[in-house]
Amino acid sequence: MLLRNARRGLQSFPSAFRLAVPSQHVGIAAFSTSPKLDVKLIKKLRDQTGAPMVDCKNALTEAMQQNEAEQMDFAVDWLRKKGKAAAAKKAGRTASEGLVGMGVNADQSYGVVVELNSETDFVAKNELFQKLLTDLVATSLKQDTPTVAGIMAAKSEETAGTVEEHFTDVVTALRENIQLRRISGLRASPEGRIAGYVHSALSSAGNAKLGRIGCLVNIEAVKPEATDSLADFGAKVAMHVAAGYPKYLNPDYVPAEHIKRERDVIMDSVAGTNKPQKVIDMMVEGRVNKYYEDCCLLNQKFLISEDGAKQPAVSVVAEKLGMRVAGFQRFECGQELEGEGAPSDN
Repeated sequence: MLLRNARRGLQSFPSAFRLAVPSQHVGIAAFSTSPKLDVKLIKKLRDQTGAPMVDCKNALTEAMQQNEAEQMDFAVDWLRKKGKAAAAKKAGRTASEGLVGMGVNADQSYGVVVELNSETDFVAKNELFQKLLTDLVATSLKQDTPTVAGIMAAKSEETAGTVEEHFTDVVTALRENIQLRRISGLRASPEGRIAGYVHSALSSAGNAKLGRIGCLVNIEAVKPEATDSLADFGAKVAMHVAAGYPKYLNPDYVPAEHIKRERDVIMDSVAGTNKPQKVIDMMVEGRVNKYYEDCCLLNQKFLISEDGAKQPAVSVVAEKLGMRVAGFQRFECGQELEGEGAPSDN
């Protein structure tokens, strides 16, 4: 009786003053305690895999049961097993601005790549910023093993002071956070040459070329008659490196844990297909070889063709010309560093 009177009293209030009372049919699900995902983490996974946002959210939800350090790898594998992840070549890219500088010395025995980051694309196009990067490249070419600390302390090639003083002047003038992110050098073997390429080149001064992607290749002559063609073919391989996005020189440089992880993903994807084990083993090996073709330079199909015809692997093309690709470096502005094997040491 009291409850019925209370309901009548509530109905007598104007609608504007009534309280919103949950229906008796509202279940526990309305008060879900599922963990709230960081939007930035979802976006990072989407950038890394190319998968839809909803699938990335589901993958990260599943990954919550793992250790924090393993969650991103678990989410990537989860998406791949579900067939949601895009090509691995999209992995590891960020939105950092700036430019990459590349330079090769006069006798083509040594080359360097330098990444200089800025906060905005506007500053990266500024003449002061580009002169600073040119200075960094020119100074790096004079050092056997360039390091950030060593370059900063060296005499500037553009100003009367040190590179660090030049750096400070540019930061002060442009009023933006500018960072020298990384430097790497590649030295040719006695029978080799260093060739370079810059994609989307904006400017060049002296030995320095500036753009979004900078690549170096160490190309060797296996046959003496191939020596005169090293520079030409090396330049083409450097262009291929820019477009093909290899991570390693050949399968020998791929970490064992990466191959194990790749095999585990493939095995999970074919589980339950009721195929004979021999067939499954062949499928796994075929996909591992495809993985090598995607990430290893010498296994990739050569992308540079004058007649547009489909080319064999880079290693096969080089062998036919009497040459060998002995190492490479590839810097892309804003590329996320994954700590993988450095191909320049190959």
